[in-house]
This record gives sequence, structure tokens and C-alpha cells, in this order.
Amino acid sequence: MRRTPIAEHAPMPRLCRHESDGVSLKEAIDRFLAARPDRAYFHLVELWKNWPAVMGEELSSLARPLGARERVLLIGAEDSLTMHDLSFRVQNLLERANSFLREPYFNQVRLELLQGRESMLEAVEKRTPWPGRGGSI
Repeated sequence: MRRTPIAEHAPMPRLCRHESDGVSLKEAIDRFLAARPDRAYFHLVELWKNWPAVMGEELSSLARPLGARERVLLIGAEDSLTMHDLSFRVQNLLERANSFLREPYFNQVRLELLQGRESMLEAVEKRTPWPGRGGSI
């Protein structure tokens, strides 16, 4: 197989600016993600990662995120007493989550007993670390 010298290849495109429309790579990626119907998924992952900071120490220790179903925020509680306490804080949970997402994404909170289920916090903590983030593949 004959190898083509590097000089004969077409020049590499510039990654920081596209010559035709002057859009940076970051702007192009942001536009791409914004146009996707599942773009909220990426924001939800960030919400789960930042849950303790978003909800505060006390609330995050009581309310464990289980996920989202359409526009409903699913919250898990360890026991029925905690669930009863959280029922008075539903509006606070909703406001904090929507504030972090910078849009009124959730319109309802549903409280459920954890019953041994893993919350999104544990799922995020168990994920495989990426290279350069203190772990290996």
C-alpha cells in the first residue's frame, strides 16, 4: 500500500473558527445541542451532578433524585416520615431545580419511597471516570 506524503493531503480545517460563517466550535456545538429534542437530557445530568449544591445540605440529604419522567421530577425518600416532610417542600424542590436549569422544565414533583433503589446521585458517582478527570477508562 502506497502512503501519501502529508504535504499532498488537504489542509486540516481550523477547529476554533469556521471560515465560512465565523462561528466558533463551541458555538456550533451549543447550536447543535440546542436543536436536539433531547437537549434537556444533558442539563438533567448536570442537575444530578450538582444536586447537593442546588438543593442545599439539609434538603439534598432528605430528597434523593430518582430521575425525570416528561416534566415530572421524581424524588426518593428513605421512609414515609421523610416523604411526609418533603411533601411540604415540594414547591421549594421545584423552584430550585427549575432555577438551576434556567427554565421552567419541571411542572410537578412526585415523591416515592426509595425501597433500595439507587438514586441519580449514586449513579453519577459510579460512572466510569473520563481520562484527565482523575481516573482511567
